[in-house]
Amino acid sequence: MMADIEGTSGDDTLTGTDANEKIEGGDGDDLISALGGNDTLEGQNGDDTLTGGDGADKFEFGAGHDVITDFNIAAGDVIDLDGLAEITSFEALMATGADTDGGVVFTFSDTRSLRLEGLTLADLTAAGFDFDDDDEDDEDGEEVHFQGTNGDDDWDGTELDEISLGNAGNDHLDGQGGNDKLWGGAGDDTVLGGTGDDRIAAGSGAKTSNDIYAGGDGDDLINGGHSDDILIGDDFGDNTGVGVDQMYGGLGDDFLVAGSWTDTNADKKVDIDEIDFSETGANTMYGGKGDDTLVGSDGDDVLGGGLGDDIFIGNGGHDAVFGSLGDDLLIGGSWTDTNGNGQVDLDEIVAGDTVGNHMYGGQGDDTVIGTDGDDELGGSWGDDILWGNGGNDGLFGGDGDDSVNGGAGDDTLYGGKGDDTLVGGEGADLFAATRSPGDDVIADFEIGIDTLDLSNSTRDFGTIEDLLANAEEIDVDGEVALSVDTGGNTSIVLMGLTLETVVDADIIY
Repeated sequence: MMADIEGTSGDDTLTGTDANEKIEGGDGDDLISALGGNDTLEGQNGDDTLTGGDGADKFEFGAGHDVITDFNIAAGDVIDLDGLAEITSFEALMATGADTDGGVVFTFSDTRSLRLEGLTLADLTAAGFDFDDDDEDDEDGEEVHFQGTNGDDDWDGTELDEISLGNAGNDHLDGQGGNDKLWGGAGDDTVLGGTGDDRIAAGSGAKTSNDIYAGGDGDDLINGGHSDDILIGDDFGDNTGVGVDQMYGGLGDDFLVAGSWTDTNADKKVDIDEIDFSETGANTMYGGKGDDTLVGSDGDDVLGGGLGDDIFIGNGGHDAVFGSLGDDLLIGGSWTDTNGNGQVDLDEIVAGDTVGNHMYGGQGDDTVIGTDGDDELGGSWGDDILWGNGGNDGLFGGDGDDSVNGGAGDDTLYGGKGDDTLVGGEGADLFAATRSPGDDVIADFEIGIDTLDLSNSTRDFGTIEDLLANAEEIDVDGEVALSVDTGGNTSIVLMGLTLETVVDADIIY
């Protein structure tokens, strides 16, 4: 039904007649007087003052600090509190009220209150109020158990399965027990899932807020919003946090952590030294758009990027890491923020994890750093840097002019397309020729230890004589080297070798 009298976005003075009318104040601090008739008065936004006059009137409570000057239950007046999802009974309403000089004041939040002039709590009965008995629906059309205001709300759930909508404001929502759904809404929110399999998201309209989402125990699904969010698989340190979590950063420069967070200084802000990465659940994390940082746990994690220049830290476990677009940094080992700046420096990386990972850079110029385990590292497109660290690693440069270093261990190195530089490092390494065009340099081929595999080259090599017939000694910055034409616009340069020093036993044909 259209209102008979409608206010504006300013501070209005609206006066009715003796007829039955609906009067809506709109935005602003409005003064509404209905006079006679059975009227409906709705202050809406702002701090409004409502006077029903004669008749059985209905007052619809909105946002702000409202005052009703002549509420009279005996005359048939009713206050509609349907907009307050947390007030579903007369008892719940009374718990928010207090007698003051000249009237009763119900305080619902810092930004929402209702004053009834000339009355005390003892004057009120349930007949004078309509409550939100049916609850509102969330974004999936399900029943809502708590709906916040446009202010800063603080809500704790129960052991039941509950749905909470924070709405605007800087809210603190804690699902505690149960399989909960929690939407932060607009504002800088802190949302904690607690125990149970929870679903946490920014909700609609959250485009400029920077939020903290922590899943807690259980298998959680966490979705960031449009801005720079922090997503944590676990909750506070008093929960084990073990679960199979899924986290999606969304837009913005996000920080996704599979470990647990203990708010030691009680500021409700995440400091790097408050995070414990020893959680062992298997987590799935995708950064989305923006320059994201994703930190895995000691479990078997899947970390994926998107647009932007992302940082991936696998920590323990058999991790699968995919860089996607942007110039990404992929690290299989663990990270300690020794500088205390919340930024990843390479000298803070420890490769001591002995469990192998699968990490692939994607598009862009990526840096991929393995662990002391048996890793599989890929550069894909771009001019990439691959470093195997310890373990028997497989390293694939992909397209671009790549720098591939196996580190310690018996590694297998593929340059791929482009002009690549290959370093085997310690151990008995295998350098594999490919059919992809490019001129590769092997910087540290050790005679009698390392192996050159020519079986997949474009040119058909059958014997050492075939190799020597397609090789020549060259000078590279004053150092002798053996250049082998492997056919199809490809070549391999072995630094330090000559036609006389190459050994047949080191070659696979």
